[in-house]
Amino acid sequence: MQRRTFLGALAGGVAASMIHAGTGRLGAAEPRPGVSVQNVREGEGIIEYVERVSGAFDATLYRQVLGAANDFKEGDQIVGVAATDEKARRNARRLLSNTTFRDIDSHPPHSDDLFRVVRRTTDQTIAKRLAESTIGALKARLIADDEESIKSIMPGLSSDVIGCVAKLMSNE
Repeated sequence: MQRRTFLGALAGGVAASMIHAGTGRLGAAEPRPGVSVQNVREGEGIIEYVERVSGAFDATLYRQVLGAANDFKEGDQIVGVAATDEKARRNARRLLSNTTFRDIDSHPPHSDDLFRVVRRTTDQTIAKRLAESTIGALKARLIADDEESIKSIMPGLSSDVIGCVAKLMSNE
């Protein structure tokens, strides 16, 4: 099975995306339209952007903007969270960079038993102290600070915050 077929099956249901209409044959999943992130305002974070564009919080758009901040991946395209182009990706990253830990932690993209275990084991004293920090500031801190400083805040970082900062990092 090709990766595209497998990922499409995960995104849209095995029967719908793996079997061509009436033929019973496996087929490649079609890419979904990309995410266009436009008209980003200075200092705006993802939550503010989503609420401004949608008129209220929209979990689907939120997940799409988070996905659009990633480097291009075929799997993201198949599930409909890839940026339409490099400008949309830069805009999504700019929004993510301006987003606070509090906003990320208050709007988890997925919530399951593992998420709840991680949340319970996150040091809430450190998390509260860092709540107004932005993902962009964390990236800068990871690049500039020494290991001891970074380890001192690690217990207060949620897995979602860590996943978000990874979207801003590059191989450089």
